[in-house]
Amino acid sequence: MRGISARVDVNVEDRSGTTLLHSLVRAWIRGGGNNKTTLPWAVMRLLEQEEVDASKPSKETGRTVLHEIASDDEPVKQPAADLAATLIRRGADQLVRDDEGRSATDVALAKGHLQLAAMLLEAADHKDACPK
Repeated sequence: MRGISARVDVNVEDRSGTTLLHSLVRAWIRGGGNNKTTLPWAVMRLLEQEEVDASKPSKETGRTVLHEIASDDEPVKQPAADLAATLIRRGADQLVRDDEGRSATDVALAKGHLQLAAMLLEAADHKDACPK
């Protein structure tokens, strides 16, 4: 028997305006995932989808997945930094502002995540330098 192949909207939102990618990353971070050595399989599978919107803000808070990574109270370790880099490569806009007017860089700086903030600033500079 062959596997079933179905197309689903990977950017669909729940009642609070949160996508599956937001929910998975938020649960991973809140569950101490930043201290693990690998990213969850489900997150990596979602990021493989062409249609995934890596910059989509939650309607509830206006936060993107980059905001979620930057807002962790624990120091940002390699798995979370790798996820942020993957999101940026997938086109995540680190300059999106949440409902409080903060970018992911602003949140990273406020939480003391200086390496993450530097990566986000470098990506923003690179994006500005590249013509569209």
